[in-house]
Amino acid sequence: MAQLRREIHNFVKLCNKTGKNPAFRLNTISDIDWTKHEIPQEFKTAYFFDYTKVAGRLDRTPNNYDLIFSYSQELKYQKQVAKALQTNAPVAVVFRGFVPVGNYFLGREIVDGDKSDIWNQKQKGKIIGLKLKGDEAKKSKSLFIVEPEQTTPALATAAE
Repeated sequence: MAQLRREIHNFVKLCNKTGKNPAFRLNTISDIDWTKHEIPQEFKTAYFFDYTKVAGRLDRTPNNYDLIFSYSQELKYQKQVAKALQTNAPVAVVFRGFVPVGNYFLGREIVDGDKSDIWNQKQKGKIIGLKLKGDEAKKSKSLFIVEPEQTTPALATAAE
């Protein structure tokens, strides 16, 4: 933790010197609640963003820390999915083949999430569609992956 704090401090200092805005995504393969370690609270001028499968964290972050809920069709995550959909937080969904931008999934409009992780954080109430990448992943039957056919076209949703 001391090393992480030093490195964040040094990067914030460098950004201040160069006129840049410091941003951090500390979880890439983890789901650590960094607020429990006071990291975002300590570095108020930096922006933090992450993905999480813990819906209870979505509305409980400091102003400089945004979270996107990471969707899965697995049964064990359905209570978390339902809880996440009660918030305005963006929900990341991985689609096989292509992202059906403009369609709806879980009652929310799908936007292209492959543009920018930071842009994605600001897409409140939207599905952040991410295209499945990698040859091995494309063969996967994981319930983390959604088929584009599971979505609803925009016209059908508007008529309902």
